[in-house]
Amino acid sequence: MATHKAHAPPPNPNSLAIQIKKILADEHIAVTHDILVIVNSDRVGLGPAFQLGFPSQLTPMYPLAEETLPSESPCLDWHKFTMDIPNRLWHRPDAKYVEWLDRMLEAKGDLWRQIGIRDAILLSRSLIDMDKNLFLAASQFWSVTTNSFHFKVGLMAPTLQDVAFLTGLRPHGIEANYFLSQRTPYFEYKEPLSFAPFINDYAKKGPVEDSEHVTFLFYWLNKFIFCVSANRVTKDFIDLACALASGQKLALGPLVLAHL
Repeated sequence: MATHKAHAPPPNPNSLAIQIKKILADEHIAVTHDILVIVNSDRVGLGPAFQLGFPSQLTPMYPLAEETLPSESPCLDWHKFTMDIPNRLWHRPDAKYVEWLDRMLEAKGDLWRQIGIRDAILLSRSLIDMDKNLFLAASQFWSVTTNSFHFKVGLMAPTLQDVAFLTGLRPHGIEANYFLSQRTPYFEYKEPLSFAPFINDYAKKGPVEDSEHVTFLFYWLNKFIFCVSANRVTKDFIDLACALASGQKLALGPLVLAHL
């Protein structure tokens, strides 16, 4: 029996994708990478990534061209995205942290599963590659006014379902907010420490005590969940760490999405 493969129609020469590609051919436009994806004759996905700012020739084709784009912010140096480590806060595997995590997992893994944070904690032990070109291209569609992407088809933003699927964090449960006051088990944090010294001071050996469990969750929340820009462990999440360590099933999904 002979089989026949369906062939996609040839690209429409008047499609948005073809128009953009013609403009990108201009040698005066610096493109970090062309990640323009032609889905079919009339549909195009995301791309491209611009190295030296948004080119005015593409203004009619981008919904947010008249708005200040994140990539044009004077506060951000986007040229650093060509570096191997463009952001000091971007997580890279740390042997001491992974050792600490594995020890905690053996003692507290069942509790983490019950309260819905096990998957998110395990994500922190692996390197997540930064797709720099995708990041830059997506920024051309991000509105700093609405905190959402603006595409031709409409607005798009992360949802609670996205957070749950990607991280496993609970979208429902006890509301997690800054009014949490439970300090059981109790943990007192005297002074802010950067991430490496914190592990040296608080990671222990031997059996895991409740107080150390709190310090681990406290560190994890600062570095991997809320990505504190101060590059140090701040006091903001002590109560949250204590509540999780006590086994409360907190709705972390809404809190993480709101913070994001």
